Amino acid sequence: MKQANNQSEHQPMRGPVSHPTPSEAELARICGKTIALVLATDFGTTPLKVAFEDEDKKPIVCEKPKDGEEKTPRPLQRFEGTTATSIAAMRALEARFARVYVLAGGTPKERHALEDEVSGDITAARSSNSAPRQADRGVEFIPFDANTAYQATLDACGFTLYDIPKGTLDYATKALRDNPDADSVMLLSCDQVRITPAHLLEVCRTFRDNPELDVAASWIQWYRRTPMLISRRFLEGLDVNGLCKPRPGSTDRPLPRVKLKDVVFGEETLAANAIVPEKLSAFKKGCTLSAREAVQIARKEASDLRPEGTSGDLQSLKQSCSHESATGTFGSCGTRFVKAPESSDASRKQEAERSAADEELISIAREVVARMDAWRAQLPQENRKQLDWANSWAWRNREDFPLLNDRMQKNTLAYLDSAATTQRCFRALHAEANFNEHENANVYRGGYELSANATKYLNDARKTLEDFIGADRRQTVYTMNASASCNLVAQSWGDFNVGEGDHIVVALSEHHSDLLPWLLLARRKNATLDFIPLLPDGRLDLQEYERLLGAHPKLVCVAHVSNVLGIVNPVAEMARMAHEAGARFMLDAAQSFPHLPFSVKEIGCDFAAFSAHKMYGPLGIGGLYIGKDAFDEMDPVAIGGGTVSHAATDSYYLRQGAIQYEVGTPPIAQAIGWAGAIEYMERLGVDCVLEHAEAMTPFAVHALHGVEGLTVWGDHSKPDGVGGLVSFSLPNVPPTQIGAACGMLGVAIRSGGHCAMPLAASTGMVGTGRASFAAHTTCEDIEALAVAVEICRRLYL
Repeated sequence: MKQANNQSEHQPMRGPVSHPTPSEAELARICGKTIALVLATDFGTTPLKVAFEDEDKKPIVCEKPKDGEEKTPRPLQRFEGTTATSIAAMRALEARFARVYVLAGGTPKERHALEDEVSGDITAARSSNSAPRQADRGVEFIPFDANTAYQATLDACGFTLYDIPKGTLDYATKALRDNPDADSVMLLSCDQVRITPAHLLEVCRTFRDNPELDVAASWIQWYRRTPMLISRRFLEGLDVNGLCKPRPGSTDRPLPRVKLKDVVFGEETLAANAIVPEKLSAFKKGCTLSAREAVQIARKEASDLRPEGTSGDLQSLKQSCSHESATGTFGSCGTRFVKAPESSDASRKQEAERSAADEELISIAREVVARMDAWRAQLPQENRKQLDWANSWAWRNREDFPLLNDRMQKNTLAYLDSAATTQRCFRALHAEANFNEHENANVYRGGYELSANATKYLNDARKTLEDFIGADRRQTVYTMNASASCNLVAQSWGDFNVGEGDHIVVALSEHHSDLLPWLLLARRKNATLDFIPLLPDGRLDLQEYERLLGAHPKLVCVAHVSNVLGIVNPVAEMARMAHEAGARFMLDAAQSFPHLPFSVKEIGCDFAAFSAHKMYGPLGIGGLYIGKDAFDEMDPVAIGGGTVSHAATDSYYLRQGAIQYEVGTPPIAQAIGWAGAIEYMERLGVDCVLEHAEAMTPFAVHALHGVEGLTVWGDHSKPDGVGGLVSFSLPNVPPTQIGAACGMLGVAIRSGGHCAMPLAASTGMVGTGRASFAAHTTCEDIEALAVAVEICRRLYL
C-alpha cells in the first residue's frame, strides 16, 4: 500500500484541496481504454439545494418549482460563469479518456443551447492556458430524456444503481459496443464539479488494480455520484441471470449483486441536508398525530384496557411493572393507553376534527396492531411470556429517562437510535451534576478536601468501570470516545510494532472508528490491510479469517456487534485464533457494551474500546482497556501533566499502569456520570438487558417485514442476530428520506451508511435505515416505526 507522505493526499474539512497533477503518459495509460459519459440531465439530485454562481456572481439555487408556481426550466447550473456540464466534459478531456459523450436532456431547443454553450466553453479553454489536453477531439452529444429513462427503469427492472437508471447504463453499453477497444465507462454527474483528473485517475487505477471488480465509485459527497467506473462485463451482463427483472410473481425489487470498490474523495453531506419529498411534506402538514399516538389510538379501539383472555401470569407482570399515574396504565403487550374520559363528548369531538392524514395514519396503525397481535398469539407460550415481560419491563424503565418523560416527548417520541447515542438516565445525570455543583476540583495534587474528594470519586469511578468489564486495576484509560481509543492503540502500540510488509486484519463490517486508524497506520508503515469478508447472512467468514491468519498478522481488529447488521461476532474464538497466529486482538465493544454480559478476560482481547454515551452515560468520554502483555509493548506518543511521576531536564518517569496515557486533567465529572450509568445498568441487570433485546429484535423484524417490498439486512433468526439492532431498506427510497419520514412522525432512527461504507459497498447498498433499541424500548415504539415506514412506502409509490 502506498504510504501517504504528504498532506495533499488528505482532504481537509474546509477550503480548497490541491491534488497532484498526473503525467499525460500515466493518464493515457490508465484512462485511455475508458469512455466518459457525462450526465448533463442530473435528475438524481433534483432538487438538491446546490448554489452555483453565474457570471455576475449571483447565486442560482436549483430547486423544483413550488406548488402553484409555473413550471419553468431549471437554470443551467453554473460554477463561476461556466456550466457544470462544461466542467465535467473538460475534466474528462483532460483525463485523456478514449471518448467523451454528453447525455443532454430537455427540449431540442434547450439541448441545442447546452451544446452551443459547452462547445463555446471548450473552445474558449482551447485558446487559454487551461485548455484540455484532448480539446481538439471534442465531445459527442446524445439526446436523453432522463425522466422517461428513470421511470422505464423502475417499470422494467425495479432498481437503480446508486441513482443511475438502467436507461443510462444502456447508453453506456452502446458506447462500449461502438468502441470495441474500450473496456469500461466512467459516469460523471454534472452537479458534482469538484473533481480533477487526479480524482478520475485514482478511480481508474483502483479499477485496474482490482480486475475482479465490476464497479469503482467515489464519494464526492454523501450521495454516491461521481465519478463511477463500470466494467464492460457488468454492462453486458445486465440483461442476463435475472438481474434486470424481478422473479415471476415476486414483488421484490433487488439491486444486482455487484463487486464494488469505493474511492473516497470528499466530505459527506449528512442526512440533515436530505430534501423531504413534497408528498411527505404535504402529508405532514395535514397530520396532527405522531406515529406513536396513532398506535395508542388503534390499541385503545382494539382493547378496553384489559383484553379478554389475559393470562394471570401476564396480569401479574403488568401489576409488578406498571407505574400508576394520571396518564394511564398498561393494555395488551403492556401498551399504555390514555384513560377514557368520563364523558365521551370530548372524544367524539376529537374524532370529528381528525384530518384525512390523521385517519390514514390511524388506519395504518390499526393494520400494524392487528398484524402484530396475530403474530404474538402464534408465539410459543414461553416466547410470548418473554415478550410480555420485556415490554412491561421497558415501560417501567422509561420512567428513568427524563427526556422520554418531558412534556413534549412523553407520548409522541419513539426513540430508536440508541446505537448512535442512548438517552441519559437520571442516575448518570444526577451523579455528574452533583459533582459539578458541590464537589468540583482538580484531582491528584490538591492538598485540600475538595481535591482529595475529587480524586477519590475519580478512582471509585475507574474501579466501577474496571469491575464492570472484568479488568484488573489500572488497566483502563479514559479517552474521548471509542474512536479516540482505537487511534490511541494505532499510535502507541501500532507505530512501535507494525512495520513495512506486516499485515493487519480488519472485518469488512467494521465501523470507521475501527477501520480508519488501521488504514492510516498501514499507510504510515507501508503495511497491508486485509479484510475478513462476510457470508451471505451477514456473518464473518471464519474460514477466510483462518486463511488470513496464515500470513501471521500483527493485529486483528473486530467489532463485538456489527453496528449495521446487529450480528454478534464470535470474538472469544476469534481472539484465541489470533493469539495462536501471534497477533494482538483489538475489540470494538461500543455496541456490545450496553447490551451483552461483557468480560475482557473471558473474551481474551488485548485491547477493547467503548463509549459512555452508548450506555446511558455522558457524551465526550470513552474508555480503552489494555491487557498486561500488550501494555508492555506500548510507548506513549503523547505526554504531559498527569502521565509522569517525576520529570527532570533530561528524563522522566511514567506513572504505573494504563493511566500514563491520560494526558492532562481527566474528564472527572463525565467519569463520575459514567459510573452512575454503569450502576444503573447493574441495577437493571445485564442479563435482563440482553433478554429484552432478544425479545424486541424478532418483534421488530416481523413488524418491518409487514411493509411491502422492505428488506431487512442480516440474519436475525439465530441467537447471535438478536443484538437489539435492525437495518432495513425500501426499494427506490433513499435511506436519508426514510429517516426524514420517520422523524416527521416522531420516530427517531438512523439512516445512511452508518460510518461503515465498505460494508455498504460490498453489498451494493447506498445505505439503510436503522432502528436500535435500549432498555426503554417498548412494543409501542416498534409498532410506531412500522407505521412510519409504511407511510413512507405509500408516499413513494
